[in-house]
Parts: sequence; C-alpha cells; structure tokens
Amino acid sequence: MHLTSIKNSYSKRYASEFGEPRGCSERDVTILEQSLGRRLPAAYREYLLWMGNDKHGRLKGSDWFLSDVLENTAALPELLSENEISIDQLDDLFCFFMHQGYMAAWFDLSQTSDDPECFFFSEGNDAEEVEGPKMFSDFLKKELGL
Repeated sequence: MHLTSIKNSYSKRYASEFGEPRGCSERDVTILEQSLGRRLPAAYREYLLWMGNDKHGRLKGSDWFLSDVLENTAALPELLSENEISIDQLDDLFCFFMHQGYMAAWFDLSQTSDDPECFFFSEGNDAEEVEGPKMFSDFLKKELGL
C-alpha cells in the first residue's frame, strides 16, 4: 500500500484528537471513476478509502473529500486562467484539493503512476507559479503535518 507509513504516523499523532478517519466505500470510489471514465491512481484511491469522507478530521476546512472533487475539478481551469497560468491538456486534470477558491492541487489523470505527480497553486504567492511536481503521497503527508 502506498500510504501505510502515513496512516501509521497519522494514527500515532492524531487519532486521540480526531479519531480514526472516515473513508469512502469502494462503491463510492467506483461511482466516481465511472463518472470520470477512468480508474483513479492507486495512492489516491487508498486515500479516498481511508479518509475521503473525513470532513471533521485533520483536513477539515478545505475541499479534500469525495463530495468535493468534481466541483474542484470544474473550478480549476477558471482559477488557473484568472491567474494567467497556462496548462496544456486541462481535460485530463483532476483537482483533489481546493481551499476557498484560491488554492488548488491536482494531478493528470492520464498519468500511469500509482502515486501520481501532483501540482499546487495558490493565489498571492510572490512567484504566482505552479509548484511541483510532488508525489501525491508526499503532498498528503505534508498537508497532514506529518
């Protein structure tokens, strides 16, 4: 599994405060994949099954969850365009994280990696450039504070 060490660290550090994360069902993930017409990368699937419905856990306050990703993905092109960020092949981008419409992280669904390279953008950064690539598991570990 791609997130084993992250899950172990999370359990040791945050389980007493937040409890065990609430994940999605396999059926929920399959429905999302059917709507996208593609299978999601293994590390991201593992994340969804582990904490894809954990809206009151460590990642609360941002749009990381199964119910957010289609809306995030639809909003990503506008965020990038408004900030004059040019990305080739917007059709294949999947925005798994957004915060209040000014921060976003995504990966390209056409990648074949089980732990995809992801990218991050936040309005107001001095450079106003896309950060990355960083593996999804590394991005998640950083955002969880592990």
